[in-house]
Amino acid sequence: QINDISKTSKIRTIASKIHDCGAVKEWRDPAKKGDPDAQFNMGQAYKLGRGVKQDFNLAADWYQRAAKQGHLQAADSLGHLYHYQGKIKEALPFLESSSARGEPRAQYLLATELFNGVNAPKDWVRAYALMTRASASGLPPASRSLAEMDKHIPLDQRQQGVVLAGEIEKSSAQMRSAQIAGFPINTKSPVAVAQ
Repeated sequence: QINDISKTSKIRTIASKIHDCGAVKEWRDPAKKGDPDAQFNMGQAYKLGRGVKQDFNLAADWYQRAAKQGHLQAADSLGHLYHYQGKIKEALPFLESSSARGEPRAQYLLATELFNGVNAPKDWVRAYALMTRASASGLPPASRSLAEMDKHIPLDQRQQGVVLAGEIEKSSAQMRSAQIAGFPINTKSPVAVAQ
């Protein structure tokens, strides 16, 4: 029976690789022609090594192409990838933008940078506010970091951070609403077709 499970697992892996290769082939031409969704998908493929050999530099290149066209997920992913690669200075503008839109992972990473004060100016109030927002979104590492911050940040700065977290939440919600409003939605009533 163990042998059957192993064979089934290998078959699934092979099937997944075949599917991934097909998907990458499907995205490559539109991505080269400038389709931001296809460019984002190519970035994901290279980041994860799905259908192509994993290559963070190529992933960043595809994300950057899509982000320049306003693809928000690509911009978020580019900031995270740069941070993961240790390219903190390159990551910070993307993390700032993503955080402003309420993206929890970006808030977590930016809060960490603001708390440590190594790659960004130390700002414990803002760090606490962003970590509070990331934690409230359900991001487990943010909750652990927030508990750690409680040990180091003075009470008055934590209280200021809580107030700022509320302001950040409102601002993020307004920004998301404005972005959604930028996409036209067909509000015409459907027309009945006689049969």
